[in-house]
Amino acid sequence: QQQQQQAFQQQQQPESQHQQQQAPQQQEQQQEGQKLTKKQKKQQQQPVFELLTAIHQCIKMDMPHEAFHLYQKIKTVDPQYKMDTGTVSALLNLVIGKWRWELQQRYQYLLQQYTAAGQDTAPLDAAYELCVTAAVAEKEKHKKEGGDQYARVFGAHPPGIPAPLKCHVEKQIELQDPSKLQPEKVAALLTGITEAEKSIPMQQLRKSAVEMALRDLEACGQTWDELIFLQLARVAAITGDTDKAYGYAKQLVSAWQANDKSPRLTPRLRDFQPALVGYALTGQADKAQEIVDLITQTCGLDLTEPEFGLWLEAIANGGDCDQIATALHAVAAELNELRETTVEMVEIFFRSDRAAAAGQQWLQKWVRPDDQGNVAEAGIQLQLADLSDADWTAFGQQVLSLAVQQEKRQGRFQDYTKWLKRNGPFDIMIDGANVALWGENYEGGAFRPEKVKVMYETVAKENPDAKILLVSKTHAPAITM
Repeated sequence: QQQQQQAFQQQQQPESQHQQQQAPQQQEQQQEGQKLTKKQKKQQQQPVFELLTAIHQCIKMDMPHEAFHLYQKIKTVDPQYKMDTGTVSALLNLVIGKWRWELQQRYQYLLQQYTAAGQDTAPLDAAYELCVTAAVAEKEKHKKEGGDQYARVFGAHPPGIPAPLKCHVEKQIELQDPSKLQPEKVAALLTGITEAEKSIPMQQLRKSAVEMALRDLEACGQTWDELIFLQLARVAAITGDTDKAYGYAKQLVSAWQANDKSPRLTPRLRDFQPALVGYALTGQADKAQEIVDLITQTCGLDLTEPEFGLWLEAIANGGDCDQIATALHAVAAELNELRETTVEMVEIFFRSDRAAAAGQQWLQKWVRPDDQGNVAEAGIQLQLADLSDADWTAFGQQVLSLAVQQEKRQGRFQDYTKWLKRNGPFDIMIDGANVALWGENYEGGAFRPEKVKVMYETVAKENPDAKILLVSKTHAPAITM
């Protein structure tokens, strides 16, 4: 029996050894299979990646028809591909003309009026192109002068441009570097595009783009973000549906409030501009006021000159004297100077029958105040712009709160305020640290006490009767005056 068991064990050992030798080989084969699977997946994803890259190239080169052809091609290559909201937003931005969106909206509005009246649209087309050329020229000038490439430009309006074509919103123009464009690679992926696709009217393409984008976002389970709401509002406004554009803005605000004010849904001024432009063109001052209230009261945003300009334009085209007074008071509280286009809206209103209907005669004339603020033509003296007593009190409380929060040694700021009450008041204050460090933002820059001395002596010479307070940190070098 022992011999039989030994013989049986001898027979089993080779088989066991063979299995042990075979196991690593099987593992290698399985791993190789996994590697092949990953490689195959990568090969499957490669065409999609190439198409996405080509789409963004089309966006840079202003090729909307080609971009949407490639977009549809992705769904053919990989029907399960989940399109991201960033790409969808960029495509929608392309069909509205990117930075030209407000100019496009105004052009489409005037085009409908010209067509309905049977007018020749050639002058309108020429005016549109002049506005585009002027904006690009201003951006190129800004770039040559060393300006930020992402900075917005206003774009001067060429002479003779129809008033409704004049824009209020700054334009973020991206000048393309030809060396970074790849037209050959894009052309290689556009072999299937037909002439019929290339000739689709832009209005039809915009409609198809929105339908496709919404359908695909819903199919992929993608939730809208602020950019999607923005682009949908702009498309709606350009197609003439101002109420729909306003509806998208209100949906964004509701979504923001319902999602604990999520950052990806935070409303911005730009989200309300398409609707404001639409109501400005049609003179719906009540709707413009409604948007202003939504911006300032619900969203807590401050209006800038583009929003004020659009609000005034709505009033100029259909508002009354009470509305212009409300808007001008708001403008005076927020802005120190106005663009010509903003002032022009005020001029248009006071030339209207609605201004005359108020029972007063209005005289419009450009005047120049003297050094004391006297305006002889109007018989008035301009007041110095200053904070009210309530504003000064609120400002002081904010400074006190901030100083107490940031002081390293408790009670130091209170000691300083007590000293100030005993030794003040002062007419002029010089911030020694800022003066000493001014212009020193470079390697080797340092605290320069001699600058403080020069500043103090200059201020004292120009203001011999003023009581001057020189403020400096306790660790700063002592300065003898």
